[in-house]
Amino acid sequence: GWEREVKVLEKNSEFHICLKKEWNGYTMSWKESVTLLEGENRLYLIDGGYIYCTSPEFTKDMFVFIKEWGAYGKQNSCQIGIYDMPGVCGQVLPYLLKWVQFEAEDIDLEQYKPRPVEAIFSFDVNTEGAITCEETLLYGDFSFNPVKGNSVPVTIYRDYPGEYRIRKIVEDYFKYYDLESGLLLLSQEEEIFRLIDTGIEEFMQVGTVYLSERLKTIQVVAPPKPFIGVSLKGDMLDLTIDLGGVPKEELSGLLENYRLKKKFYRLRKGEFLKIEDTALSVLFEAADGLSLPLEGVEKKVSIPAYHALYLDQVLADNRINSNRNDGFCKLIKICNNNNDFELPKGFCGTLREYQKVGYGWLRTLSQCGFGGILADEMGLGKTIQVIALLLSVKEELSSPALIICPASLVYNWEKEIKRFAPGLDILVISGNVEERENIFTNQRKEQIWVTSYDLLKRDIQWYETMEFSYQVIDEAQYIKNASTQSAKAVKGIRAKTRFALTGTPVENRLSELWSIFDYLMPGFLYGYQRFRTEIEIPVVQSQDETAMERLQKMVRPFILRRLKKDVLTDLPDKLEKCMFANMEGEQQKLYHAHVQRIRMMLDRQSDEEFRTGKIQILSELTKLRQLCCDPGLIYDNYESPSAKSSLCVDLIKNAVAGGHKVLLFSQFTSMLENLQRKLEEEEISYYVLTGSTPKEQRLALVEDFNNDATNVFCISLKAGGTGLN
Repeated sequence: GWEREVKVLEKNSEFHICLKKEWNGYTMSWKESVTLLEGENRLYLIDGGYIYCTSPEFTKDMFVFIKEWGAYGKQNSCQIGIYDMPGVCGQVLPYLLKWVQFEAEDIDLEQYKPRPVEAIFSFDVNTEGAITCEETLLYGDFSFNPVKGNSVPVTIYRDYPGEYRIRKIVEDYFKYYDLESGLLLLSQEEEIFRLIDTGIEEFMQVGTVYLSERLKTIQVVAPPKPFIGVSLKGDMLDLTIDLGGVPKEELSGLLENYRLKKKFYRLRKGEFLKIEDTALSVLFEAADGLSLPLEGVEKKVSIPAYHALYLDQVLADNRINSNRNDGFCKLIKICNNNNDFELPKGFCGTLREYQKVGYGWLRTLSQCGFGGILADEMGLGKTIQVIALLLSVKEELSSPALIICPASLVYNWEKEIKRFAPGLDILVISGNVEERENIFTNQRKEQIWVTSYDLLKRDIQWYETMEFSYQVIDEAQYIKNASTQSAKAVKGIRAKTRFALTGTPVENRLSELWSIFDYLMPGFLYGYQRFRTEIEIPVVQSQDETAMERLQKMVRPFILRRLKKDVLTDLPDKLEKCMFANMEGEQQKLYHAHVQRIRMMLDRQSDEEFRTGKIQILSELTKLRQLCCDPGLIYDNYESPSAKSSLCVDLIKNAVAGGHKVLLFSQFTSMLENLQRKLEEEEISYYVLTGSTPKEQRLALVEDFNNDATNVFCISLKAGGTGLN
């Protein structure tokens, strides 16, 4: 091998180029013979004993030239025809001269530099209402129409960059042309509006523009300046709307174009009125969001005050003139400042900072007479925040507050209220029909009533003549289907202020959110059919950003959601580990036999039988899951081991040996029964909570497990899915 010493220089290589005239053209030659290496962002040139690390700017301008020079090998020169010289002078030399030493022997390069192209655009309107444009390009006394493709003499050195800039603008606005007449054509209203609005000005930047008298009548007129006045009176907002000179006969067409997301509206006189990004679009957004009948706004319009926060967001757009009275401004100020509330006297708990914010948010909405959804993630203490609210308004309660929750949580609410707000008198509505009837027929003075969704449906006739100061529904997903009896019963209660608690305000469909708001503030999100047409379908099917933004503006002030990862930063991350158990022996044989049975059953079914027999298929799949858990769930005489049961017991033994308590969940209560027998064999203590556990005992079991030495809590998923602390 051999070695060679080279120097690496952070600089651009120097080049010397000479241009000489020959009998049939020109020769461009260069002295340097370099080796080219391509880097990621720049060129590396090897010249003799040096490696030049060139700059990104040098690389951008010189890469193509240096690469082409390498194609000529050791000749270090190339031939240029006479008629190629304008292109070289116009498009090559400007880049070369920035980086090389250039010498032209007795050559007047100016004679080859192309004269800048001139353009004339003559716009008109034909008899069919389409816009036409005749494009003419000029080089001195010579002119031609590019549409007709007139040939240009080779003696004219063309300004190709200039022609390219012109062509880009022409092609951007005109897609069609008439080859015979040489005219560019524009017939669609959207295209005409765009040309008049922005295109003519662009054409003026690259050439001379002539407009016919007929075309001058087609203009984009200045948009009107509508005005909205807002005043708060009681629980209503009075709106005064001035359309700013919009002709009444044009209003319906304007609204239609806005809803079709068109950027303009063509007036009957032929002029264009811009809608997009104007005060009109703000007005129409407010009209649609608030269901305002603009066609008849000569008089004042009154809407519920809960629209104030949405209206304030819309009016924050400075494109529209507005006037807001002191009452409205004060309401908005109160709504935007919800952290100034002290915890009520007699409150026996401690709120974390985020819970204080939630309590202040509830107080603020309550003070303004609005409802809201406290949608904190499960485990963040929604209950305690509501208890703090109810205690803070204790002296203001002119009638009881009603809490509605799943049956499994009724006594949990009672316990939590007694724990954190012992000063509140609480009434749990439970018992048989006679006992509940006795509650309703007697004058009760308790401040807080608690009942379940199920009992509310049964007792709804007793509530018809009652009115509550507050209504709180826990696990609000119970009313996500507006057509259920639970939802109808909840919405049938008369209450001044309503709140909803849920960790999942939307589980599957936006209609669930609509149903909760239909309870909180009926009419706020319109009737369901309108909500579905204007918001749900556009958002779900078309990902319509305008509809989504409108929905967010409307509901954002009335939903408070925090996640554990955002507010409980002092907690360790939740660790999840999947353990796998391989079936063996008798269990594996039974599983595979059942799989074969299902396959044979499906193979024998027709398409119609398959469509109508889905319930049976689901039943068979459930049996497969049970076989995976423990074949003893299906076969009473099964005595062989179960891989999953054995693994589960081993994990529990290890956890208990390490001093840990274990929550053991299963969908199958029979699986829990099998595991309980194994726990007894291992002398591991346990509690059991299933659907058959009386509601009164559930809280006692939870409290005992939290305080005593019991090792395992066996819980069915359905019974323990909500509200266990």
